[in-house]
Amino acid sequence: MLIMKKNDSLPKSTSFIIKLLVLFIIMISSITVNSQNNECKATLIVKNNENSKKAGESGMYYALTLTNKENQQAVFTIAIENNLAIDSNLVGKLNKKMVKLDGQFYNMNLEKIGKKTVSGSDFIYNINLKSGESFDFYVKLNVPAETEIGSINSSTVNVTSKNCNNFILSAILNTEIIDSE
Repeated sequence: MLIMKKNDSLPKSTSFIIKLLVLFIIMISSITVNSQNNECKATLIVKNNENSKKAGESGMYYALTLTNKENQQAVFTIAIENNLAIDSNLVGKLNKKMVKLDGQFYNMNLEKIGKKTVSGSDFIYNINLKSGESFDFYVKLNVPAETEIGSINSSTVNVTSKNCNNFILSAILNTEIIDSE
């Protein structure tokens, strides 16, 4: 008969089994997290790799394509926001001033789509895409009338999915303000 004293610890085999069980639970948890992140599959492409352009007072259009690569229909939210927190050392080296440009979404017929966010600072658009379906659209960056020539803007188009947590696709659009078109 085995009698344990108060100071005795668990037998080594029991301790080893508990450690294995904890390790197994951690592995299962990480597999679940990874599979949730891998459920959403999509691509966001700036057409012709034209992520950087020059714009006069009429603004600039960027053509993009969002493609649903999932095996099922998905709801995507497309948003545009200014990147005003760019590395100041980089901006200083370029000797350029950062400016904010308002962005809007247009369909391929150049009809406005989307809406301002509650804060009014960003523009968003929601789209349902079937498996394998693509959505072509434009982002127009508007240049305010008194914007300094030679200044630059960096905006990010972000795509999230209501189907998956922690899923985001991004495309950065850089615009230099010029005197004429």
